[in-house]
Amino acid sequence: MTHIRRFPFQGYPRSWYVVSASTDLAVGQVLPLHYFGRELVLFRKENGEAAMLDAHCPHLGAHMGHGGKVCDGALQCPFHGWRFDSDGRCLEVPNATRIPPKAVARAWPLREHAGMIFAWYDTDAAPPAWEPPPLPEVVSPGWLPVEHKRWTVKTHVFETNENNCDRAHLLFVHGLMDVRSSAKPVGHVLEIRHEFKADMTRLGMPGTVFDGVVEGTHTGLGVLTQRILAMFEGLLVSTQTPIDEETVDLRFTFTVNKGIDDNMAKFAFTAMWADLVRDVEDDICIWERKIYLDRPVLSEADGPIGLYRKWNRQFSAPSTPTTPVLQATPPS
Repeated sequence: MTHIRRFPFQGYPRSWYVVSASTDLAVGQVLPLHYFGRELVLFRKENGEAAMLDAHCPHLGAHMGHGGKVCDGALQCPFHGWRFDSDGRCLEVPNATRIPPKAVARAWPLREHAGMIFAWYDTDAAPPAWEPPPLPEVVSPGWLPVEHKRWTVKTHVFETNENNCDRAHLLFVHGLMDVRSSAKPVGHVLEIRHEFKADMTRLGMPGTVFDGVVEGTHTGLGVLTQRILAMFEGLLVSTQTPIDEETVDLRFTFTVNKGIDDNMAKFAFTAMWADLVRDVEDDICIWERKIYLDRPVLSEADGPIGLYRKWNRQFSAPSTPTTPVLQATPPS
């Protein structure tokens, strides 16, 4: 029986991706991770700085995320005590008079802000080509304390990002009305705007329809911020990080502008958050069972999917399927 690959891609798109919440990594802590189809180790030095290396020691292959320790600003391997700094350079080999020149572990560029630790992925280990978004609202006193949720999804980051450009599914799956969509690519950023009407029955107020706007900003393929402008201003930060070629770590961070009425803002927060979680779980049910078509049959109702696909090509090599992939072609 022929195996049909769900996704005709090899490797992972170049981008910044969230690999941990800041609160999940205490000073002196060592955290084993698995992203981009490889084993990694994240650690926090005594000065509070986070660092990430490939997990296996270049000496004899021990996993430094299990039993490794932070010692004097370096990661100590649990097998023979070799120590590596945040740049992956070996600083010490116990009982040896010289350090082998090849004693280097791959180090990953990191940025940490807004309660998130971002790692830069590039297949060729090239340096970062841009910076992750600052997200000041997440830590602003003018916004409500954030809510978080996380899912492990059997899909690809091209799919989770494309979903935001799919105007038709906003009507059919999520129940919005009169959706008008536009998109604008600027380098590594893609701006998406949806104007719509929504039935407030979804938020516990039957018989009320309001006008809303969602302004989305894709910063590479790892971070999507969506500013929701309705009765209140909400901000959803959606991050998607490849675990392997068919699995994504999806995280939501949500907050609402307090405005002039904290109680109303809290009511809006509760209602909007429940609706967002329900929406993505409806999407997950579809994502985990669909395949990616290189040549889909699109209609004018779909929105800027074609523009999105053209934009995302900059982050990885063209599709190179090695086993048959289903295609859709127009009828003759």
